Amino acid sequence: MAAEVVTEVVRLRDEEHLSFVKIGAKLGIDNTTASRAYDGGKGSTDHQPYKRGTYHILPKQVFDMIESMLDSGDSDETIAAAACCSVNTVKRHKKKLAK
Repeated sequence: MAAEVVTEVVRLRDEEHLSFVKIGAKLGIDNTTASRAYDGGKGSTDHQPYKRGTYHILPKQVFDMIESMLDSGDSDETIAAAACCSVNTVKRHKKKLAK
């Protein structure tokens, strides 16, 4: 597989948090090919697969808004309403930030 494709798969997954199905559609490859390219681009071996990171349905801007509103001390319910997401999404992101 071309190095450019592997690099683009890794970028789309890590920076844009796209699913392998969406990456495959965008690049014109199968989703399983995209996942193998990601593993290869991250230096994975068959014995110890690389932790693939997270896929978010919500865009990065929503998580940026959650973070800024958490910093300003808004309640979870207020943040969820402003970001058009669930209160659980806010709580999960707050928990992730606390780690």
